Amino acid sequence: MPFVPVLMVAWLLVTGLLLLLGAPFTVSAVLAFVPALMTGGLTRLRWGPQPLKDRQFTAKSEPPLTASYAADNIALDLTTQRLWLKDLRGRTYILDRAEIAEWEHTWTDTANGFGKRSRIRNEIGIRVRRLDTPVIRVAFRRHSDAFNGNRNFEQASEWQNRLTTFLNE
Repeated sequence: MPFVPVLMVAWLLVTGLLLLLGAPFTVSAVLAFVPALMTGGLTRLRWGPQPLKDRQFTAKSEPPLTASYAADNIALDLTTQRLWLKDLRGRTYILDRAEIAEWEHTWTDTANGFGKRSRIRNEIGIRVRRLDTPVIRVAFRRHSDAFNGNRNFEQASEWQNRLTTFLNE
């Protein structure tokens, strides 16, 4: 459920409850905003980001790609044997399978004060056979690194395995 409707419903309910308890309207409206924000934030954390919609992936002077598999910044079309990438600067590329030389998954290990280890700043660097762009770096940051960095690591690892299978067929 989206953040704004949950925020509005929670705000109206808490305001109504405070009015029933005898608080003035302005006080009720102001005091209700804090629990409404908390409720809206909790629902957003619970449902997380929505999955990527089925769509055409495009790049400059390339025919569009219809993905068999897709993430936020990478998509793979098995029928045409092409890969769509969006680099760290927001530029998009469509590569044929033969243009990809190698790939590498990189991340940063961190630990918080309680000893919980996280793998954050996940990226896949793809070395291509093009002189104008020899390396394309793709970020995996769908989830917050502060709370769910390991989920980004899992998604990047999945894509590294998918690329290995795709390119070594």
